[in-house]
Amino acid sequence: MILGFALSRTIGLPGYHEQGWDHPYGVLSIIAEGVYLVAFFAWYGTRSAHAPSAPLRRKVPAGR
Repeated sequence: MILGFALSRTIGLPGYHEQGWDHPYGVLSIIAEGVYLVAFFAWYGTRSAHAPSAPLRRKVPAGR
């Protein structure tokens, strides 16, 4: 979305061109989406860092 928003307001997209950045809402939406992406990648990085490397196996008693 960030890329499409920026392209539509700079060089334009095929069949679509928007004038201006709709100050302050255009800049605020770019900032909000940037913060979302940073938070997502931070969450994803911590989640994959804590993932177990091998599946855990449950011990089964020998008599069963």
